[in-house]
Amino acid sequence: VMRIAPEVLLSLNIFVDRHHPSVHGGKSRDAFSLWSLFNNTSSKPGEKLLRSWFARPSLDLEVLSQRQESIAFVISRQELLPQWKTLAKKIKDVRGLRASFDRGGLLLADYKAALSTAACAIHMRDMLLAAEASAERLHVMARLASVGSTELAELSNMIFG
Repeated sequence: VMRIAPEVLLSLNIFVDRHHPSVHGGKSRDAFSLWSLFNNTSSKPGEKLLRSWFARPSLDLEVLSQRQESIAFVISRQELLPQWKTLAKKIKDVRGLRASFDRGGLLLADYKAALSTAACAIHMRDMLLAAEASAERLHVMARLASVGSTELAELSNMIFG
């Protein structure tokens, strides 16, 4: 993983934050940057993952090729993209849910979010597996289907003990 100084990220316009003029010290928004051009994610976890790829790019050519091939595979399934995006929007950040579970005093909304996240992630995985037709692209499918499996196992343990 390449470590990039914040000044370099700013100079290259990888991330450019701008503050709304009517908000003093409030949240910033992404301005025109390389990040804003490529960020078409539908979920917070997906956005965090893509942002980490931009902030700390891999130096491993194999990792970069796998990422590119996986994204190309998903994009090539145009007929499934609307449904995948709808499901992805319902997936919450598992780390945030974990923190909520660890604090105790759980709310019904926390359980609903955890169950919805697990159900949507499993549905997306099943759709990906059903969409895979060619054996030579099975390795791409295996990587996509395994994304988040650790988080799903963690989520299952949180819900069911």
